[in-house]
Formats: sequence, C-alpha cells, structure tokens
Amino acid sequence: MRLLKKAIEIKPNYEAYYNIGVAYAKLDKFKEAIKAFKKKAIEIKPNYEAYCNIGLIYASSNKFKEAIEAYEKAIKIKPDFDEAYCGMGFAYAMLNEFDKALEAYEKAIEIKPDKDEAYYGIGVAYASSNKFKEAIEAYEKAIKIKPDFDEAYCSMGFCLRYVK
Repeated sequence: MRLLKKAIEIKPNYEAYYNIGVAYAKLDKFKEAIKAFKKKAIEIKPNYEAYCNIGLIYASSNKFKEAIEAYEKAIKIKPDFDEAYCGMGFAYAMLNEFDKALEAYEKAIEIKPDKDEAYYGIGVAYASSNKFKEAIEAYEKAIKIKPDFDEAYCSMGFCLRYVK
C-alpha cells in the first residue's frame, strides 16, 4: 500500500488510482476503495471499469441502490458492458425487484450469449419468484455453458423439490 501511495504522490494518474482502489477493496477497506475509484472515474478520466468496481463494492456492502447507480454510469460509458448488466441484475434481485433483475441479465446475455453467470442470475430471480420451472431452465443453460458450475447444480436441485 505504501508503494501505491508513493506512486500517486509521484504521478497521480488513472492507473495509480485504479491500482490503489483494487488494493483497498481486497483489504475490505471499501470507503477508501470507492474514494480511489471515484477519483479515477470522475476526476481523471471517466471509465466504465471504475464505475463497475464501485458497483461491486457497494453491492458487497449491501448498498444495492448505490450499486445500481454505479452500474448505470458504467453502461452509459460502455453500453455493451455485460459485467455491469450482471452486477445490476444481482443488485435488483437483492432488492426483490426481480423483473428488473431479469431485464438486466437478459441484456447481458444479448451482449454475450455464453454468459453463464447471467443464466444463473436468471435462475435465482425466477426461483425467488417461485417460478421453479423457469429457474431450472435457466440453471440448465448455465450448466451447459459451464459444466462444473456447482452453484447452478445446487440451486437446480433445490428447485426440483418444488416441481411436479
């Protein structure tokens, strides 16, 4: 951390703030990480990755509305950023806004058809809405893309208990 701070002292540029933001996030120092990413994303050079990192940190801190705002900013800069749509889907699901979650995950799949995490997220959203058949279909798609997707197998097993 000391060396990263020194790098910023010497040359306060985009990469230096990004790296220190990542380091703070790994240390679970979320306020400092967000401050570094915002410095990078807003003041130096608007950047979709920095906004996505801010979204991840907010989501990790259970600040889902703030996470959605950050993901929206990332998407505004890079409309085809599938990771931001997946993050947004997760945040909406955590707010029990499953229709919006499904919409975000579908957009991620539209951008990247083999996005296993998006299919998994769709499964979670459907399962949370007691639409177990639809959830199973989504989990099956995730597993088809990633055959060792253990969470998808577990979630699908849970759903199978409710399907007749």
